[in-house]
Amino acid sequence: MGNKQNILKDKKAILLIAFIALAIIGAALVTVVPKMSIWSRSFTNESARYEYIEPGQSVSISFYAPFDRIDSVRIYMENFHDWDVVTATDADIILSDSEGNEVCSQHIASVFENEFSFGGIRLNRDVMYVLSYKLNSINGNADRVGVGVSQ
Repeated sequence: MGNKQNILKDKKAILLIAFIALAIIGAALVTVVPKMSIWSRSFTNESARYEYIEPGQSVSISFYAPFDRIDSVRIYMENFHDWDVVTATDADIILSDSEGNEVCSQHIASVFENEFSFGGIRLNRDVMYVLSYKLNSINGNADRVGVGVSQ
């Protein structure tokens, strides 16, 4: 009879230790995992519409940074028709904070590229940023281009 009581006490102790260990692991995951870079690898906000701009104009979107860094940005250009041939564009992508301070920028010299690397720029999570696409010129016979803009 005494042996069964010892076995019950041992089982309760093992269950208590396992519960405490799981609680510690869970707390560690909640505090550590969101800060790991793999957590912030991919964020996609699908294009909802195309904004048509001419040389000298720009289109911007504001967004709250969902993660603590940005590696690259993808620009969606509207498919061009046979009569609106665009051989290349000259444009700039500018990432700035909500007060207009430039965080980084990149020059684009082709309409065919669509992903541009920023090389791991650090952001403040849940802070408003503005991403702008400024069209400088178009080569070809089109007078405007359609740039994908998220809602």
